[in-house]
Amino acid sequence: MSDSQAQSARYLKKLLEQLMYEQCGCLSLVSEVACRDVIIHHERDLNRLRVIHPQGIHPAKHIGYLVFWVRKLKPIAITFRIADIANARDKEIPDGREVAPDNEIVSVYLAQHLLFSYIDDGIIPEGPVTRHKQKLFKLKVEMIIKYVLNQQIDVGSEMGNAFEAFVYDMRYRTFGPHHVVHFVNHIIHAASAIWKKG
Repeated sequence: MSDSQAQSARYLKKLLEQLMYEQCGCLSLVSEVACRDVIIHHERDLNRLRVIHPQGIHPAKHIGYLVFWVRKLKPIAITFRIADIANARDKEIPDGREVAPDNEIVSVYLAQHLLFSYIDDGIIPEGPVTRHKQKLFKLKVEMIIKYVLNQQIDVGSEMGNAFEAFVYDMRYRTFGPHHVVHFVNHIIHAASAIWKKG
């Protein structure tokens, strides 16, 4: 493993911990070894994609493949809600209070985080954009994600929202990187269409 891969793995570990803390109010034990595996597999996929796409790999594919490997290799070992930790007596958290499926949940938040990072860095949307338009585009992406993930749909044998369905599908169904790539591309294109009209 190269120094840059080890550094990326450490960054990924901290990012997953941060996302679970900020988005879910949870503390997670994340394996740096598993994060290294995620980085290695992600880089192998990107190297393969560079051959197919010599002009460059779209950010949606970067996001899709990283999210896929986090979901597949499951670097989060265990997660508990901060409130359960605070309420634990004698430093023991009662059985059954573990948060699951934590790796799938963090995968959705990771996809959002990476999409927003690409927008903040000026990579999405493509082409020259003013800082003001970039902020407007990001707000539209945030609104679309919130709208889409809150839609009521089938989740397994019950009704739930699209966020829950995404997590369910990642956990219990065949789920590849292309599922995330399509989702991210749809969000980008929807925001771009609204942005061009607005």
